[in-house]
Amino acid sequence: MPPTPPPQRALVVLLLSNISELDDPSYLQPAVSRGAQNAGSLLRIRVLSPLLSGKDAIPPAAYWSEVQNILNVLYAQATAVSQASDNVLMDVEVLFEDVTSDPQRHSSISWDYVLVQEPSTEEEARTITQQVPWTYDTIKLSPPPSASAALKQAEKPSNYPVVALGGTFDHLHAGHRILLSMSAWIATRKVIVGMTDDALLQRKTNREVMEPLPVRVDRVKSFLELFKPGLEFDLVPIVDVCGPTGWDPDIQALVVSKETLNGASTSASLASTEKWESLSQTAFILVAKTRQEKSLPPLEPFVIEVISPAASIVASDDPSLLRETKMSSTFIRQWIVDKRQRGESSITNDEANPEEPEKQLPGGWIEGDSTQ
Repeated sequence: MPPTPPPQRALVVLLLSNISELDDPSYLQPAVSRGAQNAGSLLRIRVLSPLLSGKDAIPPAAYWSEVQNILNVLYAQATAVSQASDNVLMDVEVLFEDVTSDPQRHSSISWDYVLVQEPSTEEEARTITQQVPWTYDTIKLSPPPSASAALKQAEKPSNYPVVALGGTFDHLHAGHRILLSMSAWIATRKVIVGMTDDALLQRKTNREVMEPLPVRVDRVKSFLELFKPGLEFDLVPIVDVCGPTGWDPDIQALVVSKETLNGASTSASLASTEKWESLSQTAFILVAKTRQEKSLPPLEPFVIEVISPAASIVASDDPSLLRETKMSSTFIRQWIVDKRQRGESSITNDEANPEEPEKQLPGGWIEGDSTQ
């Protein structure tokens, strides 16, 4: 008898209440693994935390690396499970929510499987009662010991009214969602997303299975609205080299992925023009010079680490290695083509044999496999 397919939609609810838990979120991986094993088309992970959402949330700029690491760990674990089970197209969504958020916004989906972190205090038990109005399984996790610590203070603004990023965002995957999530997390008013127009993608590998611009725009906007309701999202087709970064004085920050830095410094803050111009062979120089020539304020860049299904952070500054090991739209397209051509029920990741990743789009909107 063939194995029973997993339920189609799984919801995992996690609790993160102590600042010490930010340092090592790996204790959350068993819950993510079980959720991914019981998911088919969708795995949604709700991280309930007053630290990450709400009026008492930690300052985003000061905790950029720690919060990004949480996303890296959760997405890498979920993607590792989905790829191991040849379920490459499973959507994974990690959401930060305050413990007072309205759980009914998740009720439009009929959840086939719900997994909840076992509460360890009466307060956490009350939170679960209020936040999980569905039948659920529980899993006991072992967070690090609670410790009191003073909040870190950022050396720059804690967040930014308008944040920009860009890419192709084909077959939205974990790398895309981390880039989008961190951009929205530091924004207070608006996120501007430059979307590569179809006309610029004719030479892409396996172009025939690439999603058209309207589909890509809809998926990106839907995820952003789910991740941080209340922000304004402006999705702009790319028609020139800089996009809105070349003319919009209202943008304060630009979020990019690590491989676009070509081995240059990857600290979260590279504020000065001098530091920007040290990023040779990247599009930063053009953006910085264009804004300087137009007397526009400089942008604060924030860097997203590259992840792979095997690691929450790819520890390398070699840009070619980063492009080869990270999660890739190129891989997904090749996987789809192989499925169609071979007519097989399953293939391994090695058999997908993706082509070499495409070059980055010149200009203010950086394009690599993490943003394809």
